[in-house]
Amino acid sequence: MKRIPALLAVALVSACASAPTHSTPELDEVRATYRAVSDVPEIRANAAYFLHQADAAIARADNTLDTAEYDHQIYMARRYLEMAQAATKRELSEREVEQLTEQHNQLRRELRTEQEAENARRSKVLETELAAMEATRVERGIMVTLHDLLFTPGRADLSPSARDELRSVSNFLRNHPDRVLVVEGHTDGLANTNYNRMLSKGRAYAVKQALVAQGIDPDRIISRGYGEARPIANNRTESGRQLNRRVDLVILAEGTAPPEPGETN
Repeated sequence: MKRIPALLAVALVSACASAPTHSTPELDEVRATYRAVSDVPEIRANAAYFLHQADAAIARADNTLDTAEYDHQIYMARRYLEMAQAATKRELSEREVEQLTEQHNQLRRELRTEQEAENARRSKVLETELAAMEATRVERGIMVTLHDLLFTPGRADLSPSARDELRSVSNFLRNHPDRVLVVEGHTDGLANTNYNRMLSKGRAYAVKQALVAQGIDPDRIISRGYGEARPIANNRTESGRQLNRRVDLVILAEGTAPPEPGETN
């Protein structure tokens, strides 16, 4: 039986108007649930509205003499208590998501800061390496130039001082194993074209072999000779011709494709 008989209820209400509550299995059960739910601090903090509505529904169920209304208010009280718990879980879940999101964002900020610091460190190291090689930045990457004085005149033989200069280049290549080196030989325009081409190729290849002897993988080095085809100064003057007699070592920038096969050794 869900409710005491109506006539008896009227008598009880009349006789005991000051009694705080009635007692039925449904009311006792929903009151116990209300006490248990409202004792949870998180629910009180996040679902006060639903607790208030549940309490009001319990009071209406306690005071009504209509069985249908009684059943309805008991149902509503239970639903409000369920909603209070669900709302709290949802709120806590949203807070947890917010906390996790903030933790993720904080981690990203820390990683970005660490990456910026690492990039700055690498940049400083790179500048030190460039200074050691006396290198310059070019569109293709980094270029080191060996001048004519580092070779035996008219020959492709490297001088001992040239081999010493190449150590800074080989050190750089060891520190940057993903980089590719293009060695380009050049001459002035005094001799015939075939001779100049062969001399420039020989000098470029000699540089490649010297770097291989210093521990660099030959597959990372492309050597080629251009003869007098790519002057950087006037071949009509001695100073200009001296500048044109050179070997350029171009360390390609990351992501730069190596040149197409051509005049290579």
